[in-house]
Amino acid sequence: MGKGENNYKMVSSEFKEMIAEVLQGIGDRYLKQIETRIPTIWPRWMTIKTAAKYIDHSDRSFEYLMSKDLFPVVRRDRLVLLDREDIDAVLKRLKQ
Repeated sequence: MGKGENNYKMVSSEFKEMIAEVLQGIGDRYLKQIETRIPTIWPRWMTIKTAAKYIDHSDRSFEYLMSKDLFPVVRRDRLVLLDREDIDAVLKRLKQ
C-alpha cells in the first residue's frame, strides 16, 4: 500500500461530514435553479385550492371572488371545479 492511500484512510470523520455538507449545498443550489426553469403545467379543471394557487391568491380570498360570481363554477355535490380557460378569460377581461 502506498503512502498516499494510507493517508486517505486517515481522513477524519469531521472532514468527511464537511465535504458531504458542501456537496449537498451545491446539489441543493443546482436543484433550485433547475426547478425554477421547469414550467408548471396547470390542469384544465381545478379545485378551489388549485385555482387559488393559479392566480396567486389564498383559498379564502379566492372563495371571496367566487362569492361575487366572478368565476363560473361546476358544482357536483360538495365538489367545486373551475375551468382554467374561464379563469384566463376573466383575468384577460379584468386586464383591459
